[in-house]
Amino acid sequence: MKLNVYFDNASVFNFEKLDVIVGEKFKVEATEAPENVAWFFDNDPVVQAEAMGNQAIITAAQEGMTNVLFVVNNSQVIHKFTINVVNPVNLNPVVLNVELK
Repeated sequence: MKLNVYFDNASVFNFEKLDVIVGEKFKVEATEAPENVAWFFDNDPVVQAEAMGNQAIITAAQEGMTNVLFVVNNSQVIHKFTINVVNPVNLNPVVLNVELK
């Protein structure tokens, strides 16, 4: 099984791990997945997700790490991927006090 992810401004193909910022919404597509595969998110508060067949719409809800499992026959894990949710980095830091030495 191959996993592809689609963001508003980018796509990544055949991934195993994602690093995203809090609030990011994206679509994950599982290609070559068996028809009876189920997505398992375990009600993890790190993400909010809605799976529909071989696709899922996921929103990064809070900082943390979660594993998304693909399960067949209600018990056999056939694939997984990791989502690491982080806070956005401030690319324009403000220097408050400069001290020359």
